[in-house]
Amino acid sequence: MAGQGERYEALDGLRGVAALAVVLYHASPAGHSLLPGGYLAVDLFFMLSGFVIDRAYATRLAAGMGLGEFLARRAARLYPAYLLGLAVPFLALLAGVAPGNPAAQIANLPLYLTNFVMLPSLPFGHDDAFPLFPLDGAYWSLLGELVANLLYAALLFRASRTVLALAATVLAAKLALALGHAGSANVGAEWSGLGFGLLRAATGFLIGVVLARFAGRQRRSALGDCLLPALALLAMAGRAGTPGRDGLAIFVLFPALVWAGAHWRPRLPHLHDVLGRLSYPLYCLHIPLLVLAGTAMSALALPQPAGMALALPMIVVTALLVDRWWDAPLRAMLARAVGRRCAVRLERRPGADQPPAGQLLRAG
Repeated sequence: MAGQGERYEALDGLRGVAALAVVLYHASPAGHSLLPGGYLAVDLFFMLSGFVIDRAYATRLAAGMGLGEFLARRAARLYPAYLLGLAVPFLALLAGVAPGNPAAQIANLPLYLTNFVMLPSLPFGHDDAFPLFPLDGAYWSLLGELVANLLYAALLFRASRTVLALAATVLAAKLALALGHAGSANVGAEWSGLGFGLLRAATGFLIGVVLARFAGRQRRSALGDCLLPALALLAMAGRAGTPGRDGLAIFVLFPALVWAGAHWRPRLPHLHDVLGRLSYPLYCLHIPLLVLAGTAMSALALPQPAGMALALPMIVVTALLVDRWWDAPLRAMLARAVGRRCAVRLERRPGADQPPAGQLLRAG
């Protein structure tokens, strides 16, 4: 995770730990989640995203990067793993190996097609409990991420630290009230919770931006190797689903972890780099892979705890392979294409004084 020439290895590690927490939350042998508060990892993701987006793009947006180029670069970053995370359950449905009622789900496939362009499903003929992303329920948070990115590039990057801090305070107060009403932060995956989910995304993202604006110099510390990941998991362990507990994590513990991670440079940077590379493919693919693992366990009559003990390492390894052979190469190819297109567009402007295309590509 880098921005303005800096690299934040501890934040890469936190992002990987957050992805693992989401997987453990959705893995439920014997009906019990392995990490009951793992749904809160999404709020940590939003804060990490706000931090790194501000560090990476504030200067470039202020220097004239257009909204279209910004969104194209974000799409190039997000789409390859996103597409694969939809393709796996889509093909499983067509092959008839998905659990549940495949015929009914196939009948609903036209409602899911908007998911392939990173938009929510169409709930025609369904109630408000219809999922935003039926093929991969975790994708609701990516919708919130895109909305937050759009607002940032259109408006927020120009704002001062004071204005951003005030806006984050107002959003945090609104989220606290909504959290008290809902009783839990575990809301956002369905149409009925769309507003709450977008509020979670905007609040976490803006907190991350504020932390980036106040961040100072990094110092080498072993605390970034062990303490931060342990505290992140501890913040999501134990009893879940109460406004006080969830609010403590969102408004106190997670901002403190991001702040500490922005100032502590770990002594094992390679480990944190691996966790960072693992995080996004793991997040995109873990639900369809868990579903397929459950189907395989039923077919083989494996006990669920033993099956999950086998499945979880395989899911992690699959995510690393996807990063190596699918996500990273396609992201690089798309980033080069976006860079070339933007360079050509700028060169065609009358009187444009533009740096070489290679320099533009390195900036991406």
